[in-house]
Amino acid sequence: MKAILLLQNLKCNDGADKVLQKAIKADGISNPKVDILTSTLTVEYLSYNALMGLSMELTELGYPIRQQPISYE
Repeated sequence: MKAILLLQNLKCNDGADKVLQKAIKADGISNPKVDILTSTLTVEYLSYNALMGLSMELTELGYPIRQQPISYE
């Protein structure tokens, strides 16, 4: 499954790199892509729990999700 997450505070390449590295290391998450212009993180996930775990890790990192995923595929 795929989700597009709208993130807060994502404004520069350094932040995008931090988000990308966190997503790469997250269990149950694959193929992360960050778009600074739209402040989005697109990921493929194995379960809802994996997606919520990533959400909590991003919040701790300082990049919380603005709302529920804007797109599920």
